[in-house]
Order: sequence, then C-alpha cells, then structure tokens
Amino acid sequence: AAIQNTPSSFNLINAEKGGFQELRLQFQVKGIFLADKQLAVWSSETICVMDVQSSLVALPSTSFHCSARDVALVQQTVITLENDKVNMRTLQGTVKQQITVPEMEGDPFSIHVNRMWLVLATTNNFLRVYDLSKREARQQYLAKSIELEGDSVMGEVRINVTGTRVAATFGKPNRPDGLLVWDAESDTVSLFSFKTGLTEEQQLEEEAERATSTGARPVTAAARRIERDRSRFCLPGHKTGSLQWDEVDSRFLVVEARPENPEGGDSYVMTALATSEFGLLPHALQTLSLNTSRLIGVSVPNVYFIKNKEMEEEDSRSDRIVAKHLLARTLQEFAGIEESDSSSRDAMLNFCLFLTLGRIDDAFKAIKFIRSEKVWQQMASMSVKARRLDVATVCLGHMGEARAAAALRRAAARGETEKERCALLALYLGMLDEAESLYIHSRRWDMVVKMFVARLKWNEAFKLASQHTRIDEKRLYHQYAKSLEEKGDINGAIDYYEKAGTHVREVTRMLCRDYSRDLEAYVRKKREPELQKWWASWLEMTGNIDGALNFYSVAEDVPSIVRILLQHDRLEEAIAKAEESNNPGAFLIVARNCEGMGRVEDAVNFYSKANAISSAIRLAKENDMVEKMATLCLMAGPREMANGAAFYEDIPGHAQTAVMLYHKAGMIGRALDVAFRTEQYNAMDMVTMELTAQSDKTTLERAAEFFLKNQNYEKAAELLAMAQKLPEAIRLCDERNVRMTEKITNLLTPSKESYPDLSTRKRLLISVGELCVAQGSFQSAAKKFAQAGAMVEAISALIRSSDTSRIMAFASIARNKEVYVMAANYLQTTNWREDVELCKNIEAFYNKAQAYDHLAGFYMSCAQMELDEVGAIENAIHALAEAEKVAKKGKETSETLNNVRAFQVECTRMIKILRSFQVDPTDAMRQLRNAQVGPNLNLPETIAVMIKALAHGSQWKNAWNCIEELVKRCGGSKPTQFVPRIFLDQIADEVGQKRLDLGGEEGESDEGEIDQVDFSHQMKRHGI
Repeated sequence: AAIQNTPSSFNLINAEKGGFQELRLQFQVKGIFLADKQLAVWSSETICVMDVQSSLVALPSTSFHCSARDVALVQQTVITLENDKVNMRTLQGTVKQQITVPEMEGDPFSIHVNRMWLVLATTNNFLRVYDLSKREARQQYLAKSIELEGDSVMGEVRINVTGTRVAATFGKPNRPDGLLVWDAESDTVSLFSFKTGLTEEQQLEEEAERATSTGARPVTAAARRIERDRSRFCLPGHKTGSLQWDEVDSRFLVVEARPENPEGGDSYVMTALATSEFGLLPHALQTLSLNTSRLIGVSVPNVYFIKNKEMEEEDSRSDRIVAKHLLARTLQEFAGIEESDSSSRDAMLNFCLFLTLGRIDDAFKAIKFIRSEKVWQQMASMSVKARRLDVATVCLGHMGEARAAAALRRAAARGETEKERCALLALYLGMLDEAESLYIHSRRWDMVVKMFVARLKWNEAFKLASQHTRIDEKRLYHQYAKSLEEKGDINGAIDYYEKAGTHVREVTRMLCRDYSRDLEAYVRKKREPELQKWWASWLEMTGNIDGALNFYSVAEDVPSIVRILLQHDRLEEAIAKAEESNNPGAFLIVARNCEGMGRVEDAVNFYSKANAISSAIRLAKENDMVEKMATLCLMAGPREMANGAAFYEDIPGHAQTAVMLYHKAGMIGRALDVAFRTEQYNAMDMVTMELTAQSDKTTLERAAEFFLKNQNYEKAAELLAMAQKLPEAIRLCDERNVRMTEKITNLLTPSKESYPDLSTRKRLLISVGELCVAQGSFQSAAKKFAQAGAMVEAISALIRSSDTSRIMAFASIARNKEVYVMAANYLQTTNWREDVELCKNIEAFYNKAQAYDHLAGFYMSCAQMELDEVGAIENAIHALAEAEKVAKKGKETSETLNNVRAFQVECTRMIKILRSFQVDPTDAMRQLRNAQVGPNLNLPETIAVMIKALAHGSQWKNAWNCIEELVKRCGGSKPTQFVPRIFLDQIADEVGQKRLDLGGEEGESDEGEIDQVDFSHQMKRHGI
C-alpha cells in the first residue's frame, strides 16, 4: 500500500509483513497508483514511474510531462485521463492508443483499474469496461447507461477482479447516499440507498406487497426480511464513502457510510455480496472506530483503512495497526478464524451469501465439511446479526452449547419475540454490545439494566432504571450498596441502603457488631421510628430498660412500653399508658395480663377496646356474662354472632336475642326457625323485612305460611311472589281481595328463568291484569296485559282509565288494527272539536287500521258539526268530499258511500239556496219552503243551518225572514232547539225587530257574538 504523508512524500507499506519505507519527492504529489512492482506518482504537469523492490525501496524509472486528472499503471502501459479522452501511453509517455467516447455519453471523469480490467465513467452516467490483457485495450461490453433519478450523478467507481461487475456511488453532487452495482454479464443494475436501507428491488417488492395486502393477511417471509434489512441498514443522515472489491472474490464488496455532519453520529462499513442471479445483497454492518480515516482495500478476512493521524498510535479493540498510518480490521464474519485456509474462507463467503438469501439448506451445505468450533461460533454470531435463530440453533448444536439451546427454548415458551431471543443468544456468545442493542430495540429495559449491572456500569443502570424501570430502582440501589459494603465503603453503602429503603435492616446489621457507637449516632441522627424501635429493642436485650423505654417512647411504640411495664409489675402505669394512647395493641397486652391475673371484667373490657371481640366473647361465655355477651356479639362478625345466637338459644327467656343475632349474622332461615318455634311475632316482622327475591325459597315459603296463619294476607302474598309461587299468590290476592299495589304487581310478574314456558307466563300476566281491573288499577292492568301480548285487553283497560295521553301513546306503538280502532273510537268521545291534535290522531289511527268506513263516518261527523255550530256549508262539503274519498277505499263501501253522497246532495241544495239569497231573496225563501227533507237534515234543521249561514255572512234581513219561517215550521218545538238564543237575539237587534218572546226561557250561555266566530272546526282540523 502507498499512503501519502505530506504534499511531497508518502510511505510504501507491506501489509503482510508490516514494514514501511518513506519516499520523498521533489514536487507536490497529486496522486499515487501502486501496481505489482511499479508505482506511478503524478503532479499537475509530470508523471513519474518508479520500480519498487522487495525491500520497499523505490527507484525512479521514467518520467514525462503530462497534465492528467487520473493515472493508472498496467504492466508497461501508463493510462492517463486527460480532459475528454483516455490515453494509453508507454513508460516514456508516447501515446500508443487513445480511447474516446461518443458525445452523447459525455466526457470521461473517472477511471479505475483492477488487474487487467479498466472501467471508465462519463459525465452522462455511462460505464465502459475494457480488457487490458492484450496489446491494445478492447471494449469488453456495450456501454451501459445508468438511469438515475433527478439530478443524481455517479461518484467513485470500482471494478472487480474479474471485470464482470462495476460498483459506484451515486447521489447529489458531493453528497452521494447510494450504491449501484452493474453486472456486465447479465446487464443488470442493482441500486441501494442508505436512506431506506433497502435495494431498489426490495422497495418495489414492498410496494407490491402493500398494494395487495389486507389487514387479515399474515405477514410474509419476504416482508419480514425487508423489515429486518431496513432496521439493520437504514442510515439516514449518512453519505456513501469509499468502496472496494475484494482482491480475490469477485462477489464481495465493502463500502463506507460516513455521517454528513462530522458530529452526526458513527461511521460504518457495510459488506455486501453481488451475484448475477440475485443482484446486490447487503450482508452486514459494522461500526468504525475514530482511528479509521479512509477505506483503501479489502482482502478477506481483513479490511484496510488509512489511520487517522489525530489519534494515538495504539491498537483499539476492533482495529490493529499494521504499519505506520495503516490499520487492519478483521471482518466480523471471520473473527477468530483469521488464519483459516482459502477453502474455509470461500465456504464462509458462500455461507454468508445463502444466509442472506434465507436459503438455509444451501448455507449448511456450503460449510458441511468445516469442523472448526471457532468457525461454528462465528457463524452463530453471524446468525444473530442476521436475526436467523433457526441457523443459530444448528450452530449451537455443532458447538455443543446445550445450555444456550435450552435457554432459547424456554424463552420461546415464555412468548419472547425474535429480537429478545437473539439478544439472549448474543449474551451466551459473548456479544454484549449486540445483546444490549437488541434489548434496547425490544424495549426490554430490565434486561439492559441487568447487563449494565453485570458489566459494573452502575451509573448507566441507575439512569436507565429511573427512566424506564422504576420498579427496579430500589433493588439496584440495594445491590450497589451490597457491592460497596463488600469493598469496605461503609459510608457509601449506608447512603445507597437508605436510597433502597432497606437501611433499617441492613445498616443496623452492618454496624451492630463492629460499629456500635456509630450505630447509636446513626439512629440519633436519622430520628426514624423504625430505627428507634430497633435500637430500643437492642437496649432492652442488653438490659438497659430505662434507655429502651425512652427510645420506645420517642418512637411512639406504646405496646412495647406497656409490655415492659407489665413485665416489671407496673400494672397501673401500663393501664394508664394504654388509656392515654388508646392504642389497640396496648389494650390487648393489658387484657391478656388481666386475664392471667383473674380480673375477668377488666380483661373483657380491654379485649373490647383492643377490638379483640372473639377473645372478649370467649371470656364472657366461659364466665356466664350473659348480658355482656349480647353486646359483644353485636360488635363482632357473622361467625361470632352465630355462635352467640346458639348460646342464647339454649337459655330460657333469651329467644328474642337469639333471633336478633341470627338475623344480624345473615342466617335468616335459622332466625325464622327460632321465631316460629318460640312464637316471636315481633321478631318475625323484623326478620322478614330483610327477605328478598334472592333469599332461600324454602325460607320465603315458611314465612308466607306464618303470615297466612296470622291473617296478614298482603305480606303472605308478597313472600309467595318472592318465592316464585305465583299461581298461589294470585289466588290468594283474588280470594282475600289483597290490594294490588305497584310493589305486589311487580312481584307477581313472572320471569323467564322461573317460568320458561311462554303460554304459562301469558296466562299469569293476564290473571294479574284481571285482578288490577277488578280493583280499578287500570294502568297497572294495561301494563300486565301488554306484557302478555293481549293488546285489546290492554287498550280496554286504558280506555276505562280515561287517560287520553296514555291511550294515544299505547295505540301508537301497539301495531294492532283493533287497538287503533278502539283508540280512535275513544278519542271521538273526547272534546276533539276543540283539539286539533286529537282530530289528527283519530284520522291517523283509522288510516293505520284501514278502517275507512269509520274514517268516513268521522268526516261526516265533522260535516254535521260544521252545519250545527256555525252553518259553514262549504266546509261541510269539503269534509264530505274527504269522506267520499276514503269511503271508496273500503271493501264494502256501498252503504257508507250512499250515505255520504246523500249528505252531499243535501249540502249542495243548501249552498244553492244560500247563493240565491244574494240574487233573489223571495225565490230563495220559496226554495227553502219547498226543500225536500233528507235523511240527515229535516226542514227546521235545514232552516236553522241557513239562519246561521246568513248571519255569518251578515245578511241580517234574510236571516230574520228565515227565523220567521222557522217559527212557523217548528210545530211544538221552540226555535232555540235549532238555533242558539244568542243568534236569534243578535239578528233581531241587527234588523231592528223585537226579540222573540219565548215564554221566559233561559237563553243560551253568552259565549260571544256571532262575528267573533271567524273560523270553523274543519279549518282547525287542517291547521288553517
């Protein structure tokens, strides 16, 4: 290798043996090209060719003037890139061949020579390959046009050792971020971008997968591989650096990825494999150290870099110094097997290829003859990096790592993800950085913390735990405190035991033997009750009673103070201290002491204050404290209450107390048994108040039987209903006329669980409804009938209640024609003439029921109303038109339709007479006298209608004439029977006639003047 030191000097280095030789020149060097035994150096005007000896001594051979942008040396030919052409020169500078390119391809801007192959790149993104093994350079393949997006251009160009593939960087000028490989034999181009971490083929495959995938479709193996490659090779913010082919294997390519911003992160080197069949396959990514400056060569298993001059002259963990300014790094795939023979290296490369493709069988075939455990370990490491656990498992078998394989199986059984299992395997293989990275990506912060602890990175562990695993924070503090204690750092251990919250136990343990004075000072300093209690117990153990009492008092540990006082026969002081503090623990200690001394009442009292009710009951029972025991049982739980009730059950005269305790304990059945047996009626009432439908059925039936015997039929019916004895309850309500309240009505409603048969449920509901009807609870009856599906009976009950709003609401949702008709018929009995909504509901119900005869009759009623009240003949005709229209819809319309039409004839005759009054009143009166009597209106009624109509039209004279005619035609009836008195008086006043003398008859109620009636009911009905 040749590495430039200064503008006019460079070092020749033997990469195999490690020696180097510095070479100084008399001009500023623009570039260096090193061949097998020769090198060429050039400036802006001169090219110098030197012979290189095995000792690295360089002897000048020839030189000539030439202004070249780039120079290469092959055997005895100097290749120069000059302006728009490439010249093949002799060592003396004579041009023996000139290579030019067509104008459409642009100008040559870069050349590269590898053995006997030359690649030439042009400014219009064309590539040309030439064979240099003959006397003259011959173009090997057709020129290849590289199609790039936008303003992207090619940068650095490299050809492989066999001349079959060309690699180049591409991207924006001076900022390349992609890599392309042209396979000349298959004439295909593969593109890769560090922005996406994917090749162009993978991006197209991902788009196709996204276009055809659905939410239910499982993720394919190809999609998983694409996502895996993206996570491994995506390096946004990085640009493509130098690239080199392996000097032996024509498939193996290495390329740098450098951050665009010097402070933008780490630099990387990516290894890739390129084949005619599969294109470009990114394989692995390694982080570069700060020692590396530029990639200059690849010779598997090593990659060579120029050393960063600013770094110190020492080996790093991953790089080794070969010679001055030259670093070598062993590829991860070959770590540990650097000295393997060429066949092993070829097998490993084939393994890498097939592993990248996911062809596991072919991968293992490639290495089936390898027996080295180091090789298998390295392949396992590669499998971890490639996230191929299936391959790694096979490698573990060849390595004999049964523990690792078993750990992977257990992890899979726990449901851990693939990344988590890869991280676990990385731990077993010693790949700590890889394991840490995988656990971080999996968000397994607990495992990352454990790794930090194992690697003694305590600060990183504390920081991570505080951010992500707060539950582990105190445990970490405790572990670190243990570590400091083992190192003898007592003060540091104390600090972290306090942070862990375990200082009460651990610090006292640590200091009590050899640092007792320090322990006392520590307790006094901390002033924590737990520490003070511990120190007090220590003083008590050592016989310092006063000191112990003092520290127990400071710690407010009253039970311990009382215990010590009682141990020293200071009973009164102990009782006073317990009473003062009201501490249950102190009362318990005093109670036990009093019991031991035979002071039973005091013991029971103190047990009660200590809430040790069971002990108090036990002592009271043993000493026949009957009255006291009942109070204590009420303070206790159900078990003690039941035991106390059994105690009182055997004592004559205390049966009521037993019932009460059984009841409080929730043993209702037992309480009822005792109450029945001892005839405790008052207690029985109290117990049954707690009974519900969820109570025991037998208990409910027995309680009902009790109330039947005592003639409390309402309570008996409720209990029978709760017990789901509904037929018996209904029969009891019927026979004993039990009042049907809302509560008992709801209780008598059968449930599907108790009465699954639908017909039985309906029969019971109808029986309840009939009981409600008999007692006048029509709304409750309607509800039960509706639940039974008996809609007609339900509407009948509602009609009997006269609740118009409920009737309309029920009919609206009943969906029953008969119900619609009954509701509409009922509404006609209400004051529908004054309520437009009622009219609309009547029409709607008849229409829903398709009861057109009824609806026609309703319209005839409307017409009759118009005639009777205000004489609105035209409105009556309109109503009759509606009646005729709906009458025609009916199936049997002949009679109804005939009645409607007859009524229409009468109204038409009246409207004709009314109009005649305006033209010839005399003729109109003649027509009126001779009017034929119809089925709906007789002659007086017809005259009455005419009077109202004429008055409404202010034809007062004609109206008075009609009144006179009406008086003649009334016979034995009075005019007010046909026309309200208010009309008669108003008309008389208007024409100046004397009001009719009707023999002192009381007039109609004065509801207003005729002219105040300005609209009709027909108009109201239509909302006019």
